[in-house]
Amino acid sequence: ALRRVFPVVHAGPGPDSLLVAGTDPSAVTLDPSVLASRFRSRGARSEVFVPELFPILFPPGRVAAQEKALDRAAALVSPSRDGRPVSFLHALARRQQMAGSFLAPLLARASRVPRGWLILLALLPSLGFLGLMVFLRDPGRVLPLAATHAVAVTGGCGMAWSLLILFSYQARAGALYGRIGLLAALFMLGLAAGGLALSRGAELSPDRARRWLPAVTAAAFLFSLGVPGLLGRLGDPGLQRTGIPDLLHGALLLAAGAFTGGLFPVAAGVLLSRGRGIRETAGGLEAADHWGASAAALLGGVLYIPALGLIATAWLLAALEAAALAGVLLASFRGRRTS
Repeated sequence: ALRRVFPVVHAGPGPDSLLVAGTDPSAVTLDPSVLASRFRSRGARSEVFVPELFPILFPPGRVAAQEKALDRAAALVSPSRDGRPVSFLHALARRQQMAGSFLAPLLARASRVPRGWLILLALLPSLGFLGLMVFLRDPGRVLPLAATHAVAVTGGCGMAWSLLILFSYQARAGALYGRIGLLAALFMLGLAAGGLALSRGAELSPDRARRWLPAVTAAAFLFSLGVPGLLGRLGDPGLQRTGIPDLLHGALLLAAGAFTGGLFPVAAGVLLSRGRGIRETAGGLEAADHWGASAAALLGGVLYIPALGLIATAWLLAALEAAALAGVLLASFRGRRTS
């Protein structure tokens, strides 16, 4: 990652390597004689260090060996960036290894899984669901299942959208803790606003349910299509010097919550219109939403964002929303044919 920015990088030996980087080869050095000469010429004084220790700290042979080892390792992995913090996954695996956790080998293997397999793993449940929808014989169960699937997917996407936006904000601002309460509140406010705005969806008739559910799911899909471009725009250096990114991050969190929360009452209306009880409907949809959100919180934050990066993960969420919309449209079409 340093060499993507600085033309000159050197690394000292040891478990905790000292990395020095810059643009001038004559200035950026770990040569013990040069460092000792600078120490003396600048009149530095220390009770615990003398310039004669530089050859012990940075023996040229060990420095050269360390840099060659790092070059070989760097060729095997992608550089860590704000938009793809892959070092997080490696550091997490290392910490688990030091703690003797059984998760260490799993995390180490996860960091080496090809990106295509990770994408397929995320899409596999929805692809399996779409296959089930095609062969399901009872038309009356198709639309409620599609609504429940859409809630699970959008619940997961909502959680993942919030993580992506928070990661983006942290990369831009350099810190997150001071404003995590405000940012989380905006997402939760969006959930409440979306649910309230579409609260009439819980009183749908069967015919109106077939129209409302595709429309609301399509709106979530269209929002997901816009997220990758907006996240990329937020990293524009010219925009960074203004206060616009702060506002856009907040607006994105609010919108992500609104599109996530808006689907819930409409899906409830679909289930209620098919004769489901209130408790069964509320409990089932709540469970589906939280199952999706919990999977996204764990796999999204630990695996997908570090391995794929923010933009690729956002496109993956758009593909998941496309699968949810396909299931809803298929269910609506089959329901129309049987009515």
